[in-house]
Amino acid sequence: MLQHFSFSSFVLTSKDTYSVQKFLKIAFGYVNVNWNTYIEFNARCQQLIEVYLLIGGVTEVK
Repeated sequence: MLQHFSFSSFVLTSKDTYSVQKFLKIAFGYVNVNWNTYIEFNARCQQLIEVYLLIGGVTEVK
C-alpha cells in the first residue's frame, strides 16, 4: 500500500468477525484506555435493519 502509485482508499480485512464493541475494546486496550469514556451510543444512528455479517474483500490488496 505504501508503494501504490495513485491515491486510493484501502480497507484491511481478516477472516475473523468482531462486533463494534469487541473491536473498540481490543483497540482501546492497546493504549490501556476504557473505550466507554470516549464513545457514546446514539440510538438515532442505529440501522433499522441490522446487517448480520460483513466480509471484506481482498481484491484491492492483491
